[in-house]
Amino acid sequence: MSRVPISALLPPPRLGRFPLALAAAVLACLCLLPAQTAAHPRHSGRDPFKSLIPPPGEGKAGPLNLPGGKAGLLIDKLVVQGVAVGGPTGPVALVAEGAETFFLRPGDHIYDGVVVHIEPQGIVFQRTKAMDKTQQVGGEVTRGIAAATDAP
Repeated sequence: MSRVPISALLPPPRLGRFPLALAAAVLACLCLLPAQTAAHPRHSGRDPFKSLIPPPGEGKAGPLNLPGGKAGLLIDKLVVQGVAVGGPTGPVALVAEGAETFFLRPGDHIYDGVVVHIEPQGIVFQRTKAMDKTQQVGGEVTRGIAAATDAP
């Protein structure tokens, strides 16, 4: 393919037609560029009509988009692994959810409740959020220490 100077593609310059000549030059340059392919960074392959907001009940962390750390613990999913009641800092409970373990103290807030108090047999929570229709907000929930076979 032989190269043709852009000036040969442009009409002769006239005083009132400069924007048209500029548009013709840009068009000529674009015609000489290689065509864009789907590998271009602007073409990610995402459906532009699909919502970026996930529908209710779906998320990254299972059914909910839970925050990390203690704030993402759910009363019904945590396993109480141990309790220390007579320490100098007060009672402490070791709980696990999945592969993560945490220490809870009275007054700690988790996703759907608050630690009311810690007993030698387990933890008493007050539920602040109902995760389904069977749960009652404001009720106390006691989670006992799991046997060695119950732990994940």
